[in-house]
Amino acid sequence: MRIEHQLVGRESHLAAGVRVNRVRLTHVNDFEDAQFDASSSVPLRNFDPGVFLDLSPTIPRFRTQTDQYSLFFEDRLVVDERWSLIAGARYDHAQLDRFNLIVPAASFDASFSDTSWRLGVVFQPAPTLSFYGQYSTAVDPLGSLITTSASQAQFDLTKGSQIEAGVKQSLWEQRLEWTLAAYRIVKKDLLTQNPASANPQDVLQVGRQSSRGIEASPA
Repeated sequence: MRIEHQLVGRESHLAAGVRVNRVRLTHVNDFEDAQFDASSSVPLRNFDPGVFLDLSPTIPRFRTQTDQYSLFFEDRLVVDERWSLIAGARYDHAQLDRFNLIVPAASFDASFSDTSWRLGVVFQPAPTLSFYGQYSTAVDPLGSLITTSASQAQFDLTKGSQIEAGVKQSLWEQRLEWTLAAYRIVKKDLLTQNPASANPQDVLQVGRQSSRGIEASPA
């Protein structure tokens, strides 16, 4: 939905929407997690490759149903002929129900929700030249949402933020465009191995990772 209106006496362009979806998944494999060994060794010479033999049947192991909905909006406020302000926000909610078809008692449900937003400014000294800067936040699941395991369900969503500034220009009657941007991205609440445990599967949600750089692209 798009609405053109007046805000504080200025021209404003609003875009808003709702997104709803449902995903159903049945996971099938032919190994039990407790019996599966992902490593093996063979001699370099005169080895016998053997044959693959697994007595466990290929059957559904678990089934999930994920219901998601999102609410979002973005507004562009035209301050004057050269300056514009941009603001937006998004709310996401997901409900996951996982049914363990082998061990029903291991079934569980979990819900995740969070709000992200962004704020930016655009300076346009000429119709074909724009300078911009923005700050935005985001949230991500730790892995694939529809296959979230019981151990992952206890953790929060991964949160991130980005600050970016750049310039964009079109030349030769819009036959050529180029952009140049500098950015810094930070992600928090990443998983890291528990230093107090010898088990590599024992993880804590304390990690943080960041990156920064410059991007340029002609088109």
